[in-house]
Amino acid sequence: MTASRRSRRMALLAALLMISAAMAMTTATHAQTPLGRVVVVKGYAGLIRDGIPRAVTGGAEVVSGDRLVTGERAMVAVGLDGGAVLTAGHATDLTVTRYDKTRDGHRLTVSLARGILRARLAFGAQWHSVAIAAPTAIATVQTGAMVVEADLFDAAVYAIDTRVRVASAPDVPGRSVGLLGPGMGIDVGRGEHASRPMPWTETAAAPLLARTDLH
Repeated sequence: MTASRRSRRMALLAALLMISAAMAMTTATHAQTPLGRVVVVKGYAGLIRDGIPRAVTGGAEVVSGDRLVTGERAMVAVGLDGGAVLTAGHATDLTVTRYDKTRDGHRLTVSLARGILRARLAFGAQWHSVAIAAPTAIATVQTGAMVVEADLFDAAVYAIDTRVRVASAPDVPGRSVGLLGPGMGIDVGRGEHASRPMPWTETAAAPLLARTDLH
């Protein structure tokens, strides 16, 4: 191989390596693009990213794939790009499983393993949907606010001031779907179809609201 051909091959290899490195950096940067920041922390909460736990502090970035766990007396609020706030109450374990931006607006899915989570979307904000996926039910909202409280066996969903679509978990044969109006709630047990949506009294709704109220 002549020196000139060897030189050209080395230059080509160097160029390919630089392109690969640039693509890897772009992918990593995209994967870590923040979807919001922690705006309030009360008590101790942990954030797990790439298997590494860290304490939650005000201003901390939240990205897709993050797992947030709050203590028995802790609460955390996350302000999202696009004009929405997620408030996790005591003893909550959640994971941001999907976040993207489409022509129709922001789209977010949060897996709620246990605990309680309030989602509030500003009216008029550019949101396609926010879905909270609990072990027994999935609640989806496009504007306004809802609260979901869940454990492994049951989920309670309350529509504060908007309409909320509720579906039983994917493992339920013949999945049922309910549509909540403002002030309505529903309970979904494991292996059961969603019960009929009903208006909730202030007494019934108050505990869920109190456990996600930062004031």
